[in-house]
Amino acid sequence: MDTFMYIAVCDDVKAELELLSEYITSWSKDTGTTCILKKYNSAEAFLFDYEADQKTDILILDIQMKEMNGMELAKKLYREGSKIQYIFVTGMKQYVFEGYSVEAVSYLLKPVKEEELFRCLTLALERLRKNHCIILEDGNTLQKVSLYDISYIESAGHYTYFYGDKREYRSNKGISIYEEELKEVGFFRLHRSYIINLAKVECITKKEVTVEGIQIPIARGQWESLNRAYLAYHRSRCLERDYL
Repeated sequence: MDTFMYIAVCDDVKAELELLSEYITSWSKDTGTTCILKKYNSAEAFLFDYEADQKTDILILDIQMKEMNGMELAKKLYREGSKIQYIFVTGMKQYVFEGYSVEAVSYLLKPVKEEELFRCLTLALERLRKNHCIILEDGNTLQKVSLYDISYIESAGHYTYFYGDKREYRSNKGISIYEEELKEVGFFRLHRSYIINLAKVECITKKEVTVEGIQIPIARGQWESLNRAYLAYHRSRCLERDYL
């Protein structure tokens, strides 16, 4: 299942920064995870960028860095309510227990082995899947649904239906409310009655799109917008940005 992540690596040793980035790229390809990878050589550089857009899901942090160290950065973000998943890397063991204070995924000793980082990234992804949810309201019932499980959304009658993971969920809120809520996380409204998860698209023609085996009509005039959105989504696959 294709998913989308913002992953950042922060290490003031360039060789180690590049090695960790290579591991992340390999993990992305192996797991089908679309990610934007950002690289930083200081905690301050990361913090400056993060305060501008708040777009980081997983942060791989060297603890020993000049000025602000990795643990100080993680504690600051955690106090401010950030939901980032932290993976610490360092050559020293004495910081292990401090990692618990920010609910870190894991603590890896250098030199980091590829399979160890793969395991930690997969665990972080599972944690994020539990956090990336939407609450659906249907009368007096509230249902928590993972965004990763949703294939498409349909408006029918007075209800909005969510389909995915071989299940169906219903909400009494209008589809336009969900369009606004989900457009920044890889969903696209291609018809007045349908919103699709771009990660689940299998085929696009002039008249319809196939989402996990289901054909969904494309509204007149929406084909070009859908193609642009789809291409932009997948071109971002493991896009690397350096902040050095």
